[in-house]
Amino acid sequence: MIEIVEPERFKQALRLARTISDELGLVIDNEVLKIIALSNSSIALLDMTKPFSSEERLVTGLREDQISLLEKTISNNIEALKIDIRDNQIVLKFSRKDGRETIFKTNISQYEIPRINYNPDNEFKIDAELLNQTVDEVERISEYIRFHLSSDIVNTGLMITAENENNRYENTIPANALEDIRIFESFNVKVMHKFMKVLNNIKGKITLKAKPSRPLLIEFEYQGFSSKLYIAQTED
Repeated sequence: MIEIVEPERFKQALRLARTISDELGLVIDNEVLKIIALSNSSIALLDMTKPFSSEERLVTGLREDQISLLEKTISNNIEALKIDIRDNQIVLKFSRKDGRETIFKTNISQYEIPRINYNPDNEFKIDAELLNQTVDEVERISEYIRFHLSSDIVNTGLMITAENENNRYENTIPANALEDIRIFESFNVKVMHKFMKVLNNIKGKITLKAKPSRPLLIEFEYQGFSSKLYIAQTED
């Protein structure tokens, strides 16, 4: 039996992951719980991980209808969510504070865990609210956002641009608005900013990491999950 003792936080993590894809992966293995979302275009991957102790292993895909069921059933009245695995089915047991128990049974779906080993050296921390504000401004100009990273970022700051046929947006964020700066090479990172909407509910500092011609990696904490958002770079 697998027990999730903070179902509301689990529910909020599912909702966040659904901003990337309506179909998710749920993995309980090696002392961790993972929620994984891969966009239909395979441009963005969100990996949310938290420590989790369970003697049982579970690897399954979650369809849109299964996720909706979880979201709708988990409420403030739900005290715990227990997951049992029987005959290739997931048995979901919702324990309510008034003593009642609701049970749903659903089939396990085959799921292949995306494998990615990527941790670039170039990184800095930025306030999530500041980055979200910038993305909102860029949205009016283009579906792409570009980060200009200089090895002399301490003096030049971080330049963010976007452009279309008629307009160009430029925003320079001074180095004193950033933290833990470690940029060893100069390059530009161009990505689709719609996937960064994941960060709308994130508070505090987030970490951006990148390498030339490799995905942008954004690391943040949410509802007890250590989260990594990978967004593939777009070629000009």
